[in-house]
Amino acid sequence: MKNNLLANVSHELRTPLVTIRGYAELIQSGESGPVSADQKKQLSISLRNIDKLMVLINNLLEFSNLEVNRDLLLKEKIDLRSIIEEVWKVFVPQFKAKNIVYRLNLPDAPVYVRGDEGKLHRVFANLVDNAQKFSKVGGIVELNVKNNNDRIEITVEDTGEGIPESALRKVFDRFYQVDPSSTRKHGGVGIGLAISKSIYDG
Repeated sequence: MKNNLLANVSHELRTPLVTIRGYAELIQSGESGPVSADQKKQLSISLRNIDKLMVLINNLLEFSNLEVNRDLLLKEKIDLRSIIEEVWKVFVPQFKAKNIVYRLNLPDAPVYVRGDEGKLHRVFANLVDNAQKFSKVGGIVELNVKNNNDRIEITVEDTGEGIPESALRKVFDRFYQVDPSSTRKHGGVGIGLAISKSIYDG
């Protein structure tokens, strides 16, 4: 019942947000009438916050789906480089908004593996989102993909505040927040890394 409720609520929240985002983009483009520079700036802020809500809702939906369908992992030939490039593009506006130096280092050739494209997309999105979210203005976020023979090594690095050693074993727990206070600086409900670990364990 809990998982069904979570899935239904997440779905019902996502549908109107997609519509809101569409109309906000339409207004920002000027197709609905003249838009001043200040209004465009305000709409950009609104769109960024809509995107944050979408990430949160998608995480909740993914979390409920994983609970119900733990064993449903697709195994197909996919290009990791293509997936990572797609994820990276989503976060470029957020990097720019925080004046973050962002570096994506990929091999020149495609990197083929067998796996679930949708779930790997979610894992990379969660990792990059955490990196940008916890990085200060003017920080650095870097994603590296190295192809060492039969081993693919992927790292996401940032110059954020880091994780206390005492919390390292807990960061993959469901709903865990390093700073659980109501005044914490960063949003989210603490399921992004839990989702990533569930996909990895699957």
